[in-house]
Amino acid sequence: MEVTRAVASVVFSGVLANELDEDWHEGPLELSFRDVVTGAERRSDRAARLNYFHPRTNGILYGEPTAPCRWHKSGPLVAGEMMVAGVEVLNLPRFSGGPGDVLAIVHIDLPAARPQSALAEFTNSRTRTEAQQSDLVRLLSPIILNSRESGFPVSYVESEGELEGIVGLGYTDWCAQKQWLWAMATAAPLDQPSIPALRPDPEDPTLDSGYVYLSSSWRAMVLRSGASFVGNERAETQDEFLSVMAPLYVRTIYLDAILLGLLQERGLNQFAERLSRLDERSARHAEIPNLEDDLTLFRNTLWWQHITRAGPANGLLIAYQAQHRLPELLEQIVAEFSEYARQVDASSNLRTSAALGLLTLVGLPLTLVLTADPIYSSSGIVQLLGALFAGVLIAMAILLWPAARELLAPLKRRRSD
Repeated sequence: MEVTRAVASVVFSGVLANELDEDWHEGPLELSFRDVVTGAERRSDRAARLNYFHPRTNGILYGEPTAPCRWHKSGPLVAGEMMVAGVEVLNLPRFSGGPGDVLAIVHIDLPAARPQSALAEFTNSRTRTEAQQSDLVRLLSPIILNSRESGFPVSYVESEGELEGIVGLGYTDWCAQKQWLWAMATAAPLDQPSIPALRPDPEDPTLDSGYVYLSSSWRAMVLRSGASFVGNERAETQDEFLSVMAPLYVRTIYLDAILLGLLQERGLNQFAERLSRLDERSARHAEIPNLEDDLTLFRNTLWWQHITRAGPANGLLIAYQAQHRLPELLEQIVAEFSEYARQVDASSNLRTSAALGLLTLVGLPLTLVLTADPIYSSSGIVQLLGALFAGVLIAMAILLWPAARELLAPLKRRRSD
């Protein structure tokens, strides 16, 4: 059975060049749907999504009433042969991007006849046609996309019967569902000559680490290049959830879980870059407290693995973190930061001790000569100057002592801090 429905949400990075116009509205994209449990008509607005995620992550994903961070523009819009359900813009937190940096999300309906190739063309910057690039610029104006980066696709493919494998993929030992999961998650142009060399080894045991088991009818795969969902609605089961709720979940709450992973990855890499620049010895004393404050804020507001009371979104986020080895990166950042902080504290203590030693070596002789010779006489000024000169000579003699020079060695080190 061929694919009967295919949708995708592709995440791009860019910079907001100008103010958003009146076509953009605050909050995430709102999609109407009929609840399969209650039969009521509902919308996937900000209020509905707030009930799904724990409050600790809501500010990052949806902003606050007085400080919005997400906007949307509803469809239907057109991009070549594809319909666009809407587009979104998400501001990046300051520890995940620079001024004006945003994530732009385009929600598209893929052609059922060739969903994989259409997604590959739209997602990859190297294979995107000029017409598709123009469509993106038009849809996301006034956002300037990073032309060097490809998008991160989050896709859903569904068939009403037994799903057929992808012709020409070559992985006959894989079931059809696994073939589609890998092909859609990579969004690779499978018709390119260089692609066979990039295909994974089917015996690689780590391939299964990206699986997220959702139910007996559908499954997800999270890779470094994208995430995919494949539903197989067999006639005997008639899983209404797949036809009604699954595409909605993929475009809303499951996408939001992946967005959290993207923000976490960007934030951790930004911290790693800031740590690497500490080797340049530029304002280390000033940078370390700022870095510590930002890292604490990052861990309190964004670094979470349990973001919902339900399981699938947590599993998707954990799979994304595992694919990008984010827990290991965070562990290394914390270890490197602790080591830098220890070095700065040790250096500061050494220099403080050296400064106190210098004060002692210079002040002690002066104190001795001034107290040993009375200065309250008719020639007190002369005696005072003589005592000071004698004290300076004694201090200089002490400073020539090798042990004294070793004590003051930390003060000779040229540090910009």
